[in-house]
Amino acid sequence: MDPSAYKDITTTRGLSYHYYFSPPTDGKPVLVFVHGFPSTSYDWQYQVAYFKPKGYGIIVPDMIGYGGTATHNRPSRVQA
Repeated sequence: MDPSAYKDITTTRGLSYHYYFSPPTDGKPVLVFVHGFPSTSYDWQYQVAYFKPKGYGIIVPDMIGYGGTATHNRPSRVQA
């Protein structure tokens, strides 16, 4: 996956998310690929390589604590 297609966004709660984005062409829908634990967005490289040339938009986030996304700090009032 092209490293220049990765973006970063910070939410209003201060969490930084890192994600891959490729816009759709020809009115195709956007596909969202979500990785499991423990993993990163790179696990979807073959699916991205297949769908991107066909014009589908693609969003592949790195989930909290993985890849380029920040680690979530648990509030002290939350218990496991």
